[in-house]
Amino acid sequence: MRKPNLFIVGAARSGTTSLWQYLKTHPGIYMPEDELHKEPSYFSDIRKDLTLDKYLAIFERANENHKWIGEASVAYITDPLSANRIYEFNPTAKIIIMLRNPVDRAYSLYNWMAQDGYEYAASFKEALKLEETRLLEKQSTWYKPNYYWGYLYFRSGLYHDQVKRYLELFKDNVLIIKFEDFINDPGSSYRQVCSFLGIEAPVIPFPIHNPSHAVRSATLLFVLRKLNNYIIDENRQGKALSKISETVKGEYEGILDKLSKVTQLPIGDKIRGKIILKKVIHYLNNLPGQYYYKEIKTKEARDRLLNFGLKAGKPAKLERKTRINLLRKYAPDVERLSHLTGMDFPGWWM
Repeated sequence: MRKPNLFIVGAARSGTTSLWQYLKTHPGIYMPEDELHKEPSYFSDIRKDLTLDKYLAIFERANENHKWIGEASVAYITDPLSANRIYEFNPTAKIIIMLRNPVDRAYSLYNWMAQDGYEYAASFKEALKLEETRLLEKQSTWYKPNYYWGYLYFRSGLYHDQVKRYLELFKDNVLIIKFEDFINDPGSSYRQVCSFLGIEAPVIPFPIHNPSHAVRSATLLFVLRKLNNYIIDENRQGKALSKISETVKGEYEGILDKLSKVTQLPIGDKIRGKIILKKVIHYLNNLPGQYYYKEIKTKEARDRLLNFGLKAGKPAKLERKTRINLLRKYAPDVERLSHLTGMDFPGWWM
């Protein structure tokens, strides 16, 4: 079985999903088809449960027409061990790094974590304050279930050391793309990638974006994620959805009770939560079939209940004062990054 030789390693919220979507349409490239599998994160500490055989099985449909077999796991840029692990696996692999203004990326990461139900902090400011404590918590917990670096919104944007690890190992096999260039002219960036890979660049059919969504409440989305996982686990163990719906209210109240030990849910959110709970129960009782969650093949199918916590529109813009403060903090690292890569990063510092 052929093994991957192309890795989009990050950074998170810097256009990696859009680039993955472009590349998976190229006849000479094989990428996992669905977003549920595009980030196997095998070479990071996220997926300790993933064996090499299971990892390689993700790419079993690749054939001789595919010059490149790739994946896009953004954990690889922040995990200090990933670069070495990938190099040991395939020292001739091509590496693509996408970098975004670190302030915008940090805020976008918070919004994504909130919309996906992994962040209970009600605001970006609160999440930044929590980062000092979370830095010391290396292991996942009930309150911090996602990837360790995903909660380090500021620190995960200190790019210099992250990029240096890859340049030292893979040298000319590393391509760095600025998110701002990719968004302004995706066709040009796509041609740059194809040139880097030594393949023809067909015209991309349309621009692809992966925007953050506005949420009713980050805390409620966190509760919904827990509830969503509970329903999936119960259903996979053979319990019918009609029976699960009878226990959802108790599980919901238990989640709120546990969460109340670290944060407060405003009165408005408590009311919204009760309305959402009714919608969830109604939804479960009206699904066709009793084992709807038993076979989950897409991210959309897995996370369907989270839609009850989203609302129309985009997240609010980052406050100017917070932006300026973060730009100043990032400035020394951006300067070092510029010297390392020989690239200019206008607008990334003050």
